[in-house]
Amino acid sequence: MDAIILDPDLQPRAKINRAVLENYAQLLVDGATFPPVTVFDTGQRLLLADGFHRWHAHSALQTETIAAEIIDGSRRDALLYWPVRLRGTEK
Repeated sequence: MDAIILDPDLQPRAKINRAVLENYAQLLVDGATFPPVTVFDTGQRLLLADGFHRWHAHSALQTETIAAEIIDGSRRDALLYWPVRLRGTEK
Protein backbone atom coordinates (compact mmCIF):
# COMPACT_ATOMS: atom_id res chain seq x y z
CA MET A 1 0.00 0.00 0.00
CA ASP A 2 2.71 2.47 0.97
CA ALA A 3 4.61 1.88 -2.27
CA ILE A 4 1.65 2.84 -4.46
CA ILE A 5 1.55 6.47 -5.55
CA LEU A 6 -1.79 8.20 -6.02
CA ASP A 7 -1.31 10.71 -8.81
CA PRO A 8 -4.38 13.01 -8.99
CA ASP A 9 -4.03 13.20 -12.79
CA LEU A 10 -4.73 9.46 -12.97
CA GLN A 11 -7.97 9.64 -10.97
CA PRO A 12 -10.80 9.53 -13.54
CA ARG A 13 -13.34 10.98 -11.13
CA ALA A 14 -13.40 14.51 -9.76
CA LYS A 15 -13.18 13.24 -6.18
CA ILE A 16 -13.56 10.20 -3.97
CA ASN A 17 -17.19 9.50 -3.11
CA ARG A 18 -17.23 9.23 0.69
CA ALA A 19 -20.33 7.01 0.73
CA VAL A 20 -18.74 4.53 -1.69
CA LEU A 21 -15.52 4.53 0.33
CA GLU A 22 -17.41 3.85 3.57
CA ASN A 23 -19.48 1.13 1.92
CA TYR A 24 -16.36 -0.57 0.55
CA ALA A 25 -14.66 -0.36 3.95
CA GLN A 26 -17.67 -1.98 5.64
CA LEU A 27 -17.78 -4.70 3.00
CA LEU A 28 -14.08 -5.40 3.63
CA VAL A 29 -14.71 -5.61 7.38
CA ASP A 30 -17.53 -8.06 6.61
CA GLY A 31 -15.10 -10.25 4.64
CA ALA A 32 -15.77 -9.21 1.06
CA THR A 33 -13.06 -9.63 -1.54
CA PHE A 34 -12.65 -7.00 -4.24
CA PRO A 35 -10.93 -7.22 -7.62
CA PRO A 36 -7.29 -6.14 -7.57
CA VAL A 37 -6.42 -2.51 -8.17
CA THR A 38 -4.45 -1.74 -11.33
CA VAL A 39 -0.97 -0.32 -10.88
CA PHE A 40 1.56 0.74 -13.50
CA ASP A 41 5.20 0.01 -12.69
CA THR A 42 7.27 2.69 -14.40
CA GLY A 43 10.52 1.21 -13.13
CA GLN A 44 10.77 4.08 -10.66
CA ARG A 45 7.26 4.31 -9.23
CA LEU A 46 4.10 2.28 -8.80
CA LEU A 47 1.20 4.42 -10.06
CA LEU A 48 -2.40 3.58 -9.20
CA ALA A 49 -4.48 3.65 -12.40
CA ASP A 50 -7.68 1.90 -11.33
CA GLY A 51 -9.18 1.21 -7.92
CA PHE A 52 -8.99 4.53 -6.11
CA HIS A 53 -12.07 3.83 -3.98
CA ARG A 54 -10.78 0.35 -3.15
CA TRP A 55 -7.35 1.75 -2.23
CA HIS A 56 -8.90 4.43 0.00
CA ALA A 57 -11.14 1.84 1.71
CA HIS A 58 -8.10 -0.32 2.50
CA SER A 59 -6.22 2.76 3.68
CA ALA A 60 -9.09 3.80 5.97
CA LEU A 61 -8.88 0.34 7.56
CA GLN A 62 -5.09 0.70 7.83
CA THR A 63 -4.42 -2.52 5.95
CA GLU A 64 -0.82 -3.02 4.93
CA THR A 65 -1.48 -4.80 1.64
CA ILE A 66 -3.91 -4.71 -1.27
CA ALA A 67 -4.27 -7.11 -4.20
CA ALA A 68 -2.89 -5.47 -7.32
CA GLU A 69 -2.50 -6.20 -11.01
CA ILE A 70 0.86 -4.71 -11.93
CA ILE A 71 1.44 -3.61 -15.51
CA ASP A 72 4.85 -2.54 -16.77
CA GLY A 73 4.49 0.85 -18.41
CA SER A 74 5.06 4.56 -18.29
CA ARG A 75 3.09 7.34 -16.62
CA ARG A 76 1.64 8.08 -20.06
CA ASP A 77 0.43 4.47 -20.29
CA ALA A 78 -1.25 4.94 -16.92
CA LEU A 79 -2.85 8.21 -18.11
CA LEU A 80 -4.24 6.44 -21.18
CA TYR A 81 -5.51 3.43 -19.23
CA TRP A 82 -9.04 4.77 -18.62
CA PRO A 83 -9.65 6.33 -22.06
CA VAL A 84 -8.53 3.10 -23.75
CA ARG A 85 -10.66 1.01 -21.39
CA LEU A 86 -13.72 3.18 -21.93
CA ARG A 87 -13.26 3.14 -25.70
CA GLY A 88 -13.45 -0.65 -25.57
CA THR A 89 -16.93 -0.43 -24.02
CA GLU A 90 -18.41 1.80 -26.74
CA LYS A 91 -21.05 0.24 -28.97
